[in-house]
Amino acid sequence: MLCAYILNTTVTLQIWSHFVRSKLIKKTPNRKMEMHRLPLPELRDDKHRHKQCNGNENSNRFRPPKYKGRLSQGGYVAVENNNGANNSQSLGSCSAHNSSNIAHAISFRGVEFPDANTLPASPNVQQDASSTDFGDQSHFELCFERLAKLGEGSFGEVFQVRDRSDGRLYAVKISKQLFRGEQYRAERLEEVRRYEEFSGHENCIRFIRAWEQYDRLYMQMELCRESLEQYLLRCQQIPEERIWHILLDLLRALKSLHDRNLIHLDIKLDNVLIGEDDETCKLADFGLVIDVDRANSQHATEGDSRYMAPEILQGQFSKAADVFSLGIAMLELACYMELPSNGPLWHELRRGILPEEFIDMDSKRCVSHGLFVFV
Repeated sequence: MLCAYILNTTVTLQIWSHFVRSKLIKKTPNRKMEMHRLPLPELRDDKHRHKQCNGNENSNRFRPPKYKGRLSQGGYVAVENNNGANNSQSLGSCSAHNSSNIAHAISFRGVEFPDANTLPASPNVQQDASSTDFGDQSHFELCFERLAKLGEGSFGEVFQVRDRSDGRLYAVKISKQLFRGEQYRAERLEEVRRYEEFSGHENCIRFIRAWEQYDRLYMQMELCRESLEQYLLRCQQIPEERIWHILLDLLRALKSLHDRNLIHLDIKLDNVLIGEDDETCKLADFGLVIDVDRANSQHATEGDSRYMAPEILQGQFSKAADVFSLGIAMLELACYMELPSNGPLWHELRRGILPEEFIDMDSKRCVSHGLFVFV
C-alpha cells in the first residue's frame, strides 16, 4: 500500500516535472543568483514563523528574488497525580473549578494503559502524606529540571528537561495561554489524542504522557536531536540520497494520517524531527490535525503560510494540501532557499512558476534529481 501511495503521488505530477525541467535547463548554467537580502512583504502576525531557530538567521540562505512583474469527541481519563500531597477533587469547568491547581493526567487511551493514566510521584515529595505545603511549585517543576528552550510555536513552548527521578532527557511542551474556557481547553486536549494515536508509528514522535495544571497543558515526549530546519541551517547542502530517505520517512508518516482520513495542515521543516539514531525523521506537532470531513464542515486552522496549499485560502481542505506542503518543504530542503510567506512570488510558486533567479547550478541539480515533482 505504501509503494502504491508513493507511486500514485509521484506519477500524477511527473508531467509537471518534465515541463519545469524543459523550461529551466535553457538558462545559462553559470548564472549565479545574487545573495543579498531583499525586502519581502511579511504578515504582521505570522505566528508560525521560526519555532526552533532560536532567533538565528543565516544570511547565506537563498532568499526570494525581486519580483519582475511577470503576469472533543470521546472521553478522556483525568487522574490526580499521586504525589500523596494532593487531595482528590473532581474535575470541573476550567474557568472556576477548585482542582485547577492539582496536576491531572490526561489520556484518551483508557485504563488499559496505566502509564498514560497516572503521573509518577515527584522525587522531592516526602512520604508524609499529611504535608501539603509545596509552595507554588508545579508538578513539572517538582519532577523535571528545565535545561534549555528548544522552540516556540503558536500555542506552546518546548523545553529540554531532565527527569529528576532517573536522570533521562525528555522534551516537554507547555501551552502558552491559559485555558480560556471549556471549548478552548477541549481543542488543546485534542492534540493529546492525536499524539497518542500515532505515537507507535516509527516516523511519528513518541509520546509519553500529558497532564494539566494551573489551566495549562503539559505534554512529555521523546527528545530528538534537532528539527529539519536546524539541520538545514547547519549543513546547508543536503546529499541527494539523504533527501530521498527524508522524503520516504515523511511519506510513511503522512500515509498513516491519511489512512485515518486525517490531515496534518502544518507540515514544514520545523515540524519534522531527527531521531536519536541521527537517521529516522519523525513528524511532530499534531495541534492542527483534523478529520477531512470536519475540516470542510467546520472551521479548521491553517498552518504556516509559507507551506500552505492555495486551495486552503478558499476553505478547501484535502489530503492533497498536505502533499503540497510536503513538496514545498522538499524544495526548501533541496535548494536551501527561504520560502516567501506571501506576495507575488508566493502566488507564482503555487501556479508552478519557478523564479528565473533560482536557476543556478544548485537549482538545476534539484530539477535533474526530480525534486520539483511535488510542487
